[in-house]
Amino acid sequence: MGRHILVVSLGATGHIVPTVGLVAELVRRGHRVSYVTTDQFTDVLEGAGAEVLPYRSTVEPSSTMKVVHPLSELVRALHENSAIAEVAKSRFDTLPDLIVYDVMAFLAGRVLSRNWRLPAVMLSPVIASGLFYSTVPAIAERSPKGGSDDAPSMSEYYLGLGHFIANYGPNLKVTDELFESVEGLTVVNCPREFQIAGDTFDERWAFVGPCLEDRAFQGEWQPPSEDPVILVSFGSMNYEGQRAFLKTCVSAFVGLAWHVVISTGPDVDPAELGSLPPNMEAHRHVPQLAILKNAKLLISQSGMGGAMEALSLGVPILAVPQLPEHILVADRVAELSLGRKITCDISAEELRAAALGLAADAPTAQALEQMREYIKKAGGAPRAVDEIESYMLRVGGKDRL
Repeated sequence: MGRHILVVSLGATGHIVPTVGLVAELVRRGHRVSYVTTDQFTDVLEGAGAEVLPYRSTVEPSSTMKVVHPLSELVRALHENSAIAEVAKSRFDTLPDLIVYDVMAFLAGRVLSRNWRLPAVMLSPVIASGLFYSTVPAIAERSPKGGSDDAPSMSEYYLGLGHFIANYGPNLKVTDELFESVEGLTVVNCPREFQIAGDTFDERWAFVGPCLEDRAFQGEWQPPSEDPVILVSFGSMNYEGQRAFLKTCVSAFVGLAWHVVISTGPDVDPAELGSLPPNMEAHRHVPQLAILKNAKLLISQSGMGGAMEALSLGVPILAVPQLPEHILVADRVAELSLGRKITCDISAEELRAAALGLAADAPTAQALEQMREYIKKAGGAPRAVDEIESYMLRVGGKDRL
């Protein structure tokens, strides 16, 4: 008999897209899925079979992503989690059987599950934290030092956290249940071999790799020639220095016997790159997975989702990290010989040499083949749902807690 599963996540492409295959597999097996996120993902998630309950994001629209003060990120996440919890709290007369929450929505996921006395599963589409390894100090080490004049105060954050707990988790033991608890199951979208300190995680973490379902919602793409393909993509965001770097890519690959696809992102008009040579095309959005199936190289900001897509297909990564969490992935890619890390201020000549050298590097190709096997064995969406169903059988539903 199918169960009713509530999924909650911040409305960010890098956190939503990795769950689409999971949702589709849950629905295929007869489960009902309700999903709280922003309405921009309604079509994609409804296409996978979910009922979407949109929350109104509190984030001000911004054309450029940049590193901000950690307290600013905490306050932003707190506001988003409050909006998520409010929608979930007000929409259910009959409670679901399980809460599944994205790592960035852990506040909402945990207050809902604890208040409703429901089992919960955490989703980690990023490098996971565990009992013996945490991404927090690792990201802090890779963050710019120094203060910010417009950063909120710690007291402002604690005041907001107090209101959040009073509204959604008045009976919670804040430290133990909200911040230090470990769920009985965390589903991680990378194989254990890619995870930093992967051998220190116990059976409560399931490293299932990317859930690469049919991405028909992204569109199709076929190479226009037999030339090898390079994909340049910074995902769904726009970052400081991105425009200049994309222009460097045009200069680096002009006249090259490769076909180059450039994804400029939603806020960069492809026309800003000027008149492109015959071996290049540029679009705001591209069907990334379809292109990667034909690519020999990915040049990207090294978000985890895009990195896993590339590695699942044996495509090396020339990483141009923009945020501290990107640097974490880029460093791991380089450490495992799956690609190399560069900076946005690289010259066109250096970029061309780095790209061609990486694409032809034999040790990299060997490491990529091994990682591709690890990802295949990790199991993807079917393994993720196997783990979730087994967990529900072990812990029971709301009537058994």
